[in-house]
Amino acid sequence: MRVDAAPRALGLPVAGGGHAGLGTTGAHLPAPVRERLTQAAVAGFRDTIWLLVAVTALGVGAALLLCDRAPTTAVSPLTAE
Repeated sequence: MRVDAAPRALGLPVAGGGHAGLGTTGAHLPAPVRERLTQAAVAGFRDTIWLLVAVTALGVGAALLLCDRAPTTAVSPLTAE
């Protein structure tokens, strides 16, 4: 996880097991560490948004390629003989 990599790169201990959260533990971190953690979180969020855009584009492309072409003149079952 990128957020965990920032404190490890600075030699700080990282709490294991899920999300440690920065609500109470982030207050005592030095400013450069908080800045790197913030940058890692923003980069992760931006990567998530780009992944969402890519998956959406693939879905739209697949839907356009796989859509069933409707006939230009619809035949009603009541009028067909």
